[in-house]
Amino acid sequence: MYPHALHHVQLAMPEGREEEARAFYGGLLGLEEEQKPEALEARGGVWFRRGELRLHLG
Repeated sequence: MYPHALHHVQLAMPEGREEEARAFYGGLLGLEEEQKPEALEARGGVWFRRGELRLHLG
């Protein structure tokens, strides 16, 4: 049995590089930005989604 999809992936990113992440993951790859919970907003990073995939950069 092999996995056929990824649901939640969390990756580290350099601090303060959210706009570059938006350009790459949102602009180039076409992922939709997802609102982070208010309690996590101050930590930086950005979240994306597409279908069942959830990608969290922090």
